[in-house]
Amino acid sequence: MKKKIIILIVLLIFILVLDFGRHLFVGFNRNLKLQSVIKRADMLVVYDEVCENSKKVYESNNQNSLTEFASAIKLELRDSGGTLARAGNLKIKFYSEGNFLGEVERVLKYGHTVRSNIWGGDAYPQDPKKFNQWFIDRNIDIDPAGGLRKCP
Repeated sequence: MKKKIIILIVLLIFILVLDFGRHLFVGFNRNLKLQSVIKRADMLVVYDEVCENSKKVYESNNQNSLTEFASAIKLELRDSGGTLARAGNLKIKFYSEGNFLGEVERVLKYGHTVRSNIWGGDAYPQDPKKFNQWFIDRNIDIDPAGGLRKCP
């Protein structure tokens, strides 16, 4: 009986370690994919999609802007566990020679998560203040506290 309990405990620990490792791998893989897209991009465009009409609020083909964004959006390794409800968003689209590469959304509700068509589910920026500062430095209207902006 003691042997069976020990085997069960070892098995449970093994499963927990595998599950934890899976979450780390998912986060690591998200960062690799996202950084790869940003590295290939020669332009990024930010759209305000808080209200019904999508509005371009920033555009840059400056490599420094792309590099600074890549630094600001490094993601935590933990998994968010899925996709959280959509609230006001800023959508950042990446292009190379006019071809669409991918996009990232800044989700304002539920603690500043980030979602993308590059991976499934939501993710968390490692440094939300640095992530938000990238927008502020470019005079892009955000509510750093995570609240929803009013539609005009």
